[in-house]
Amino acid sequence: GIMSSNTKAKTSLSRNLMGMKFMKRQQEAELRKKLEDEQRKKIDESHWVVEGFESESFPTVSIMNESTFDFSVGRRSFNSFNPSVEKLEEEEYGEDPNEFKKPKKKPRKKFNPDDEAEISSLQ
Repeated sequence: GIMSSNTKAKTSLSRNLMGMKFMKRQQEAELRKKLEDEQRKKIDESHWVVEGFESESFPTVSIMNESTFDFSVGRRSFNSFNPSVEKLEEEEYGEDPNEFKKPKKKPRKKFNPDDEAEISSLQ
């Protein structure tokens, strides 16, 4: 009877120790994670920016649309050497790519003093 109770005590004691070791490992892992998170947070918060120069810390990028560039001047294809470019030019400028058509502007009416007299007589 003494041996059996003694072995039970040893097995339960070893389980307790295992549990304690496991708990220690878990606590250490949690503590390690917490410290790593705090360290990351400190690194993120401590940017090397001098006061007054915050806006200069990141370069600004300006984006330009293709429409700001005028590609209509010059020839891109010679003697139908590049059919795809010829087709694009045909769509853009009309049937003959050599005939550069400028966008049509509405003709401005020249000042006519008779029109002004006509408008004032209507009032």
